[in-house]
Amino acid sequence: MDQKYKIKVLEKALKVMELFGEEDKELTATEIQGLLNLNKTSTFRIIKNLEEYGYLERDPESLKYRLGIKIYYLGSLVKPYVNLRKAAKPLLEEMNRQCEETVHLAVLSKGESLYLEKIEGKKTIRVMTSRGVKLPAHCSGVGKVLLAGLDSEEVSEIVSQRGLEKFTDNTITSLDELSRELQRVRQQGYAVDNEEIEDGLKCAAAPVMMNGRPVAAISLSVPKDRFDEKEASFISLVKDTAEDISELLRQMDPARRR
Repeated sequence: MDQKYKIKVLEKALKVMELFGEEDKELTATEIQGLLNLNKTSTFRIIKNLEEYGYLERDPESLKYRLGIKIYYLGSLVKPYVNLRKAAKPLLEEMNRQCEETVHLAVLSKGESLYLEKIEGKKTIRVMTSRGVKLPAHCSGVGKVLLAGLDSEEVSEIVSQRGLEKFTDNTITSLDELSRELQRVRQQGYAVDNEEIEDGLKCAAAPVMMNGRPVAAISLSVPKDRFDEKEASFISLVKDTAEDISELLRQMDPARRR
């Protein structure tokens, strides 16, 4: 964002709300202050304003803050995401049951992969992600699937804004290389993350389609050794599940039923 449009106090308030996730559902004012490196007065004012408007609430016993009912209310208004999670969840659970690996559902948000759903794998090695987390799109299976639904100008704009950060030796770090990879994803209908964001971790991802474009992506994240043993079956499973979710979304679309 252009610096001239930034409102510092609003940016701080949003960062406070973004602290609350799967790992930290409740935080004290001191913890909030420390995590964001704010001064005590600013932290107190922001928290009290968010509490006044229902975006935060305070537990009377623990004295810790958590997201308030206003967040739930606003979230309920985001109809497409509600329908997406409703359609996807049972099928993701079935995919997880079949392979016992970690399953994700993600959408593209401001050039990054936003994880809407995660079902933990049942094996001993697991993937450390959580719902609500954003990760760079260029170095994950779901991210590459979502980027593949954009045109070249849109991808270039995201790269110019976000860059292509290197996480491992396999991370894509040039626009030309990314463009070739996205073309391959479009042609084959799925993406593979080949240890591009974390060494030893691979994944297969496929698009959830509406009106001919990916609206979301699902993936199976698997340690390298297990992935290499069953790569074809993992890819087949994730593609089939993505197609089933796509069909459910089409059935839930009121325009399609007219």
